[in-house]
Amino acid sequence: MKVLACKRLGIFVIMAVASMTLFAQTKNEAIKSFNESVELMKADPISSIGSFENCIKICTQVGDSAEDIRLKAAQVLPGLYYQKAYDLLTNDKKVNESLAVSKKALVAAEEMGNTRIKENTQKIMVTAYASMGSGYFSANENEKALLAFDSVLAINPDHLASIYNKALTYRKTNNTAKFGETIDLYITKL
Repeated sequence: MKVLACKRLGIFVIMAVASMTLFAQTKNEAIKSFNESVELMKADPISSIGSFENCIKICTQVGDSAEDIRLKAAQVLPGLYYQKAYDLLTNDKKVNESLAVSKKALVAAEEMGNTRIKENTQKIMVTAYASMGSGYFSANENEKALLAFDSVLAINPDHLASIYNKALTYRKTNNTAKFGETIDLYITKL
C-alpha cells in the first residue's frame, strides 16, 4: 500500500514539475513574441500588426499568467490599425480596405477605452464613406450613394455635406418627398 502511494506521489510530482516547465516555457514564448513585435514595430509599424495579433493569440492560449503581456499588445493595436487605415485612404486611395481596417481600429479602440483613436478613426470612416458616396453619385449608382451617405450620417449625424449630397441624390432620382425632407434637414442644421 505504501509503495503504491509513493508511486502516485512520484507521478504527481513529475507531472507538476513538467506542467510548471511547460507553463514557464509558454509564458516565455509570449514575452518573446511581444518583444519581436515591438522590434518589428520600430522598423515597419504596419507590418507589426500581424505580429501583435499573433502575440495576443499566444497570450490567450497561455492564460492568466500572460494577461499583462496580452493587455500591452492589445493597447498598441488601435493606433497601428488607425495608421494603416489612414495610409490606405490617403496614400493608397483604397477606400474599401481603409474602411475594413477602420472597423478593426474602432473595435480595438473601444475595447481599450482609447477615445482619441476612436474619434480619429471615425473621421477616417466619415471621409471614406463620403468619398464612396460621391463616387456612386457620379456613377449614377444612386442606391449605393444613399447607403454610403447614410453610413456617414450614422457616424456623424451633423455632417452637412452628406446631408446635402443625400438630398441631391433624392432629387436626381425624382423622389421629391425625400428630397424635401432632406433639404429641410440640411437647412435646419445650417
